[in-house]
Amino acid sequence: MHIPEDLLSIPEAEALFRGRVHAHSIRRWIARGLGRPPIKLRAIRLGRNFFMSRAALDEFLTATADPEQYRRRQSTERNERAKQRLMSAGA
Repeated sequence: MHIPEDLLSIPEAEALFRGRVHAHSIRRWIARGLGRPPIKLRAIRLGRNFFMSRAALDEFLTATADPEQYRRRQSTERNERAKQRLMSAGA
């Protein structure tokens, strides 16, 4: 199986934290997220393994540091997508 070079496996992501974060925590961030409402780490699943980009990991860490800014950005992005769908539908 060929994995793109820019994707990190869970052990590779764990190594970036130099022992401060366990692989199980990263799996939990992917599956259940962190906080209420949960902010999830975006990852893809290939077989039994999860992979994430460095950008997704950075986004997750930034979002958990300032959840309100993240939620405002997500809301704005949802609104923009809805406007684009309406415009493409002719509304």
